[in-house]
Amino acid sequence: MNKIPLNIAGLDGGVIIKKGGGGGATINNQEKSVDITENGVTEVTADAGFTGLSKVIVNTNVQSGGGGGTTPSRPSWTGHADVEGLRAIGWTDEDIAYYQENGVNWNAEDDEYHKVTDDNKALYGVLTASNISSYKDRIVYLPKIDTSGVTSMFHAFNGCYLLVAIPMLDTSNVQNMSYAFYNCYSLVYVPPLNTSKVLDMSYMFQECRSLEKLPSLDYSKVLDMSYMLRQCYKLNRFPSFSGAKPSRTMFIAFHCTALVFIPYLDYRSIMLAGNEFDNCYSLVYAGLANITKSIAFKNSSLLGKECLLYIINNEAATSAITITLHPDAYTRLSTDADIVAALAAHPNISLAK
Repeated sequence: MNKIPLNIAGLDGGVIIKKGGGGGATINNQEKSVDITENGVTEVTADAGFTGLSKVIVNTNVQSGGGGGTTPSRPSWTGHADVEGLRAIGWTDEDIAYYQENGVNWNAEDDEYHKVTDDNKALYGVLTASNISSYKDRIVYLPKIDTSGVTSMFHAFNGCYLLVAIPMLDTSNVQNMSYAFYNCYSLVYVPPLNTSKVLDMSYMFQECRSLEKLPSLDYSKVLDMSYMLRQCYKLNRFPSFSGAKPSRTMFIAFHCTALVFIPYLDYRSIMLAGNEFDNCYSLVYAGLANITKSIAFKNSSLLGKECLLYIINNEAATSAITITLHPDAYTRLSTDADIVAALAAHPNISLAK
């Protein structure tokens, strides 16, 4: 590797100067030239007389090249995770790897903002599943906590306005997740959670205004999904609700203004519903199967033909019900030959605007 002359002067570039303690005179800067011959950390001792400097640490990442030599480059932040910071709060390599793959990226200028702060690190070992509410205004990245014995996460993180991400948690015994992440305005990332015993997911993610994606969850025992994703403004796709047969879904997607796609949701068991898709302005497809009650897409002007055909052809109505459409969608779809034919084959279904 080529030798690289590096001028050290104060806090220059990637160079960090640590000042020594004591009451003597402090000299802030020293200039000297150092030959860097390999990547890694190089410690440079201050010359005699510079009592205010204990050492200079140079962290160098040099890319080799030909011709006229090379230029040192500062180590760059990945923009995916503060790996060392997350390890300091107990996150495992699996937690970090999943977050790096599924977390929300950010620009380089935001790196400092997204690092784990010392105050956040101080919560590790102090925070428990039972005292979260006492620290809710300090949690940005949730330290690893033991939740193996928890059976209810009712209001667990309610009001943790600064919470950005959580590690994987043992939720295998949880039966109630109602309001679990309610009002977590900054939450952008949720890892896979074991919800095989959960009965109630009502209000679970309501007002998670920054949440852009959800993992697939087990909905096989869930009865109440009302208000579950209400006002998740950035969520553009729901996970598959395969296996879910809830009895309550009121307002489940109310005001999900960016929502485009719902893969599947079985409506056969739903007893109480209404306003599920109000203000879903971007919705194109909702794979609703076995509808037995009237539904409305009154704000979804972009609703697609394939969506409407799927709902009509997979209905389970035993009496007359109505699918209410946005006026633009009604004009576009109500006279479509395929839609007209599907309605003729399913006489219990009618369209309205």
